[in-house]
Amino acid sequence: MSTTDEGKFNSGRGRLGLLTTLTLLSGCCGLAYEVLYVRALTAVLGDMFYVHAALLSTFLVGIGLGAKLAHRWLRWLWAFETLTGLCALALPVASRWLSQQPVMAPVTSSATLTILATVGFISIPGLLIGFSIPLFSAYIKAGSPGRLSFQWVYRVYNLGAVLSILGVEFVLIRCLGIRLSLAIIGAINLLNGAVLFLTRAAPAHPPAVRPRSFPKRSVAALAMASLCSAVFQMFFLKLSYLVFYPHRENFAIGLSVTMLGIFLGAWLASKVRIRFETFLVLAAVLIGLIYVNYLPILRLFEATADWAKSSTLLILAHKFFFGCLFALGPMVLFGALIPALMRTENEVAGESGHLLWVSSLANATGYLVYVLIGHPLLTSGVLLALIAGILLLASLLSAGLRFSKLQAALAMGSIVLVVLLAFGWQDRNFYLAHWVNELKPEDEVTVFKSGAESATLVRTDRVFESRHKKARPRGQEYKSVWQDVWISYNGYPSITIQRNEGVNYAEIMVGIIPALTSPRLDRALVIGLGTGITAGATSRVFKDTDVVEINNAFYKMMPSLSYANFDIEHNPSAVLHLSDGRAFLVGKKGCYDVIINTVSAPTYFSASKIYTVDFYKQVRKSLKHDGIFCTWISAANMSEAGMLTILSAMRHSFSYCELRVIRAQYYLLTCSNQPVRSRRQFSKLLPPHHYLTGQLQRNLPGLDLDEFFNDILLSKNIFERFTPQVPQENTDDHPVLEFMVVRSWQLNKMGSDPFTYNQASLNIEPVRRDELKTPAGFARRAATFWRLGSDYFDSFQPVLMKDSDVAPEFFLQAAEYKLTDGDPAEAVELLTTALKIRPDFAEAHNNLATILQSQGRLDEALGHLRKALHARGNFAEAHNNLGTLLQSQG
Repeated sequence: MSTTDEGKFNSGRGRLGLLTTLTLLSGCCGLAYEVLYVRALTAVLGDMFYVHAALLSTFLVGIGLGAKLAHRWLRWLWAFETLTGLCALALPVASRWLSQQPVMAPVTSSATLTILATVGFISIPGLLIGFSIPLFSAYIKAGSPGRLSFQWVYRVYNLGAVLSILGVEFVLIRCLGIRLSLAIIGAINLLNGAVLFLTRAAPAHPPAVRPRSFPKRSVAALAMASLCSAVFQMFFLKLSYLVFYPHRENFAIGLSVTMLGIFLGAWLASKVRIRFETFLVLAAVLIGLIYVNYLPILRLFEATADWAKSSTLLILAHKFFFGCLFALGPMVLFGALIPALMRTENEVAGESGHLLWVSSLANATGYLVYVLIGHPLLTSGVLLALIAGILLLASLLSAGLRFSKLQAALAMGSIVLVVLLAFGWQDRNFYLAHWVNELKPEDEVTVFKSGAESATLVRTDRVFESRHKKARPRGQEYKSVWQDVWISYNGYPSITIQRNEGVNYAEIMVGIIPALTSPRLDRALVIGLGTGITAGATSRVFKDTDVVEINNAFYKMMPSLSYANFDIEHNPSAVLHLSDGRAFLVGKKGCYDVIINTVSAPTYFSASKIYTVDFYKQVRKSLKHDGIFCTWISAANMSEAGMLTILSAMRHSFSYCELRVIRAQYYLLTCSNQPVRSRRQFSKLLPPHHYLTGQLQRNLPGLDLDEFFNDILLSKNIFERFTPQVPQENTDDHPVLEFMVVRSWQLNKMGSDPFTYNQASLNIEPVRRDELKTPAGFARRAATFWRLGSDYFDSFQPVLMKDSDVAPEFFLQAAEYKLTDGDPAEAVELLTTALKIRPDFAEAHNNLATILQSQGRLDEALGHLRKALHARGNFAEAHNNLGTLLQSQG
């Protein structure tokens, strides 16, 4: 650089403009790494709460330590920016290589080793980023001695952070993927380093001034407030999942609200001379004021949610607006704290570095406090009250135990709000935010917690045995029975466990169908415990079953659902693992006969990585050569485009894929690299008196289960003539499925079921030609699809409309289903329709008579029994029913 250029640079305005631009770009990079590193590392180390907590805490400690040491390395900012960029370029390469190494199996199976690995990945980038704010402040101070450089740099840096978080989450990752996004952000750091080096931005002579010392009580108050700030941020992140649904974009929205608050707080502190301790009191008041009104704000959010669903931009704006209502005010006040202490500057790098070190260390502690103590042990109302209370104590400490009249009045108001929060808060309204208008006071709600995770069990519609039993032993009290039981976890929509006292049969079937096609019944793996219904069913038919679940709250819930999960907790053939499903498969080469995926739809923030090309390749390696992989799939939960993307990802690893329908638009895929065929019948797996068999029969009364499992088979291999074509494969680096499904779900544009309109190319044959020769079998299968609510019933209707032999059989079977479902009126109508087609249908007359007799219509019942016997004189059941009826009439 020439002497003239250097002179222009060092002349106030040019220097300030360039350094401000570089500060903005550095801020854009600093928080962008937080979003990108979370995505990149959880795919390798597991998407568990302690990985997130360790990652964020390590990041903050590193940043704080870098800030603390910055004043000793005044000339080396260009090197720190350059090294930060190089770390971003190296991380994807290192993480991808490590994910394939056998050493990762023991690492990911141990919480301690996983945390150490996280620290190893994050500590150096965090340390390097920490040098930025103090050194940029020192550089600007050297050129503009009269300016409060820290306040200026703090604002600009955090503005860059706000812009980058939104840009990375909603533009870069979605368009370019994680690896290329990291490369772009890293390149910005490299550019910053080059400009700083070439312009010789570092001060020629470090200032010969001693750093200002801060009162110990102020530093202690800052530490207390920073701890509260971190706990509040984690609470707000939890709230965003519970209120906005658990989508990963909420992390970016929550982080952008937080950083916007810090930016505005720094601006406020520079414009308004409010004392440090007053900011603390105001924060306590504002937290109390917002969350005493939590329910009205929540109801307003629910009332306006449908209005926002007309476009993606409105959905994001709606979330951001309510995120600001819940958290922006407190974060503005938290963001003003350090700038309020930095209203005078001597040696700015050392002074700001010391405060940032204290704040960062307290923030990191706060994250861990929320995960380990705050969330698992306290209700949310008590936690908020404690945050406000600690802020009041910090304010009192900073003020030297002497409040002004204004501060005292604010403190008294805060205490009133704290008491209202602690005693008036209902946790059920927090964990069941989406159902707050539907819950009844008598419903039983139990929240199970582990770390920052939660699972909420809801029991509704209590009835008593007197509704079911006419008599009871004398002196024995009636027992209450819950009709419906369901769960919500981390704000995700409900999963039914029990309806009308029957356990969810679809989840049982997901655990049983793999055993019908598996070459052996030796070793199975179920990814996702959840309710335990599927894993419990699987563990009853396989000799050894590994069950992997990331959310420890489900393990705590397990004893409460032992009747539904077949007491899996005490089943010696089941081994339960608290781990991430992806991480658990590392090193498990050729271990399993069956792997079953029961993980949530990709609308859940961490589930989308279970549907990637990379994951299915890992599954294939973990199976034996003829092993099978089973996964559920549904257009209603995954969208039309999402289903095709999942099928395309699976097609890379499996050549054969069997398809069965379990209920309307809910399917099970059974995949292998060997032809998939039914090897055994259900009746050979479990005896008729087994509890699991009884639960299926209770949900599917009157059905022969061997016939039923055969009837729901739609295709023996959907991949024989079908290769899905998608614009972009869903991979770890480019998680397109997550964005695709979430946006389709939010806009209510999930699309059609691709299996129904691609039947020919998918080898789907609802109507089997061989069944046309047996009207009863054809009618039974038609009635099965009709009962399941499946669109495939439409394929049977042309035959039913014109075949007088098949149609009455169908109506007879359908009436039986309606009767067992508790709808006798509909059953009577169906049987009447059958008799119009075939007046001499003895079975229809007999069944109709049974219903009419139960309704007290004895003369009509008698007439139908006589017609049944006229049509078939040796009809034993009709003879018996007639005798019973005549005997009842004397």
